[in-house]
Amino acid sequence: MSRHHDENAARGLGIISSIAPRAKGFIFATDAQNTEYFIHCSVCRPALLFDELMPGDKVSFSIASAPKGLRGHDVRRMTDSEEEAYRLQQRNHTELLSERRGNSEEFGQQQTFVDGGVTDSQDESRSRNRPRRR
Repeated sequence: MSRHHDENAARGLGIISSIAPRAKGFIFATDAQNTEYFIHCSVCRPALLFDELMPGDKVSFSIASAPKGLRGHDVRRMTDSEEEAYRLQQRNHTELLSERRGNSEEFGQQQTFVDGGVTDSQDESRSRNRPRRR
């Protein structure tokens, strides 16, 4: 993969989810749909941004496909308008998930998949009463 990326690539908005030790030089950002993007320190704009980023910081980046998954390029701090767009994405995604969950409740009580055999409390008491092997 070349070091140059497509200037017209889609922009992603995300929150820094994890940072490798500074010596390794990479971070991961997660978007509103919990898609994780690998970001190398060399693609941060300005270059000093990488040293300032912490988990929970909001960033925008262009998205490129790489052999091991999605990568972020041209990483910058989120602007106020981008942050509002990110919040809207989060709300829409949350509403979509709750709609999907709500559809199962339309048809009566939600199904549970509990085995009628041994309950947790019975299972715990059995394990407590067993002699320990040494």
